[in-house]
Amino acid sequence: PVSLYVSGSNLEYLPEGLQADRSIMRGLPPPSAEVLRRAVKRNAPLARGQLSQVESILSDGRSWMTGETITMADLAVYHVLWFFSARSKKLAFELAPFEHITKWMGRVHAIGHGDSTTLDPKDALQKAANALPEEPRPPKSFDEDPELGTMVRIRADDYGRDPVEGKLFFLDANEVAISREDPRIGEVVVHFPRLGYDLRPLLDAMLP
Repeated sequence: PVSLYVSGSNLEYLPEGLQADRSIMRGLPPPSAEVLRRAVKRNAPLARGQLSQVESILSDGRSWMTGETITMADLAVYHVLWFFSARSKKLAFELAPFEHITKWMGRVHAIGHGDSTTLDPKDALQKAANALPEEPRPPKSFDEDPELGTMVRIRADDYGRDPVEGKLFFLDANEVAISREDPRIGEVVVHFPRLGYDLRPLLDAMLP
């Protein structure tokens, strides 16, 4: 709801083609301006209701979502509320009445982004081409899982379901890694979370 409300309210600030790209990722046709306006109207109340819930969580004076220590919960909620004022200030008024949210967002924002170094895309590809995958850790698979070395297909199970195919390189309860050949960089191992992804032997994936 927050994404639909904020994006539809800031169409003039969004990169051209972004909405069409996001719709295609979800298997939907590119939206018209009228569709986006209806989405704003439909989702604004849902977004506001959740703001009140977040404010209620923080209203007992706690510093972070689950108490006195920052956790993944803070980052998960912050990135959604960040949308309200990240692209423009048009919807900043939605956050203004919430004193606890405002202070909490200030604490999260103060963490910063650490130190980073820019890297040209061509240099990144060259580094990858010159590197070899590390030896995998010992797997911890279940009886039902495909064997390592099996040709598999993995894709997200909700949206953005573009498949990735390759040899199963590593597997445990939380992680899947697939080895595949890329025409530009050679062998590369791609890592995925276990949850939220559909993993199947390639032969099974081709069946109806």
